[in-house]
Amino acid sequence: MNEWQTAYATIAEVAATLSGLLFVSLSLKLNTASSEERRWILLVAKRSFFDFLAVLLIGLCFLVPGISRYVIGWGLLWLSLARIIWHVSHWRWYRSSELSNTRLVEYVAPMVLTLILVMAGVSVLEACAFASRLIYVAVVALLIGACQNAWRLLVR
Repeated sequence: MNEWQTAYATIAEVAATLSGLLFVSLSLKLNTASSEERRWILLVAKRSFFDFLAVLLIGLCFLVPGISRYVIGWGLLWLSLARIIWHVSHWRWYRSSELSNTRLVEYVAPMVLTLILVMAGVSVLEACAFASRLIYVAVVALLIGACQNAWRLLVR
C-alpha cells in the first residue's frame, strides 16, 4: 500500500484545508442565522466535519511508514461503526425535529458509502488485490460528500 502514499497525502491535505475553511465560513454564517437556521447549519456542518476528519484520518494512516494492513483494516471497520452510529442518531434526531423536509437520498447515500467502507476494511483484512483501490474510491466519495454538504451550507 506504500505506492498510494502520494495520493493519500494529497487527499489528507485537501481535507485539512477544506475543514479549516468550513470552520471559518461557519463561524461567519452563524452570526447572521436565525435559531431555526442555526439548527440546520449545525447539523450539516457536523456531517461535513465528520467526513472531512474521516478522510484526514484515513489519509494519515497511509502516511505512517510500514503500517500493518490489520491496523488499516480494523481502523476502517471502527470508522464504519462510528459512521453508522452517527448517521442513525442524526436520522432519529432529524426526523423528530421540524427540519424533516429532506429527501431520502440524504440518508441513503452516506449509508451506502459506509457499506463501501466496511467492504474496504474487510478487503484489507483479507488482503484482496483491489483493497487499495476500494479504499481510495471510498475516501474520494467521502471527500466529495463532505464538499457537497459544505457547499449546501454555504449557499443557503
